[in-house]
Amino acid sequence: MSDTKICTKCKQSLPREQFSCRASSKDGLGSYCRECDRQRARERYLANKEGYNLSAQQYYEANKEKVRAYHKEYEAKHRQRISARATQRYQQRADWVKDRNRANAQRRLDILRAQVFDALGGACYCCGLDDHRFLTIDHVQNDGLKDRSRFGFKMNGRTFYAYMLAQGCPRDRYQLACYNCNMARAHAGKGRTCPHQEAVA
Repeated sequence: MSDTKICTKCKQSLPREQFSCRASSKDGLGSYCRECDRQRARERYLANKEGYNLSAQQYYEANKEKVRAYHKEYEAKHRQRISARATQRYQQRADWVKDRNRANAQRRLDILRAQVFDALGGACYCCGLDDHRFLTIDHVQNDGLKDRSRFGFKMNGRTFYAYMLAQGCPRDRYQLACYNCNMARAHAGKGRTCPHQEAVA
């Protein structure tokens, strides 16, 4: 007996392991390979999706205990294979999952950041720059060390923005400053103002 068989759908010569068993056929195998069988099943499902779902739901409602017992027994019997398959799927999609999670985290951070910036006026308190890409949180009372000791490396992240929103973004403690005005005020010394304001005065 040959170790291969030709699929009548895709016309490829494939190993016998690539075909499902069928007792009614002469060689005990189906005429379609497993991949073509899956493709045909997908097409049938999509052509009558609502009917399949309704039928499956009705069967489950009428045989809940039987279905649950079957799945429980199957999982216990094939636990190692199921775990290996799940691990393989994760490894195949690991980079995509990491990129998606990173993008979602950045989106949540951008939303919190925009809410905080809007609550603080949306522009630098000194020069009026309103481009969020160049704005930072400035501590009005020069007590940034207190926040840094509380949040550590997370001070500029989601935790800090969530904390500010929970506190109502008090403008007697926080204000928006562009990088230039923030650094200029820091270099001017504690209690001093940005040189922009001193020049105007």
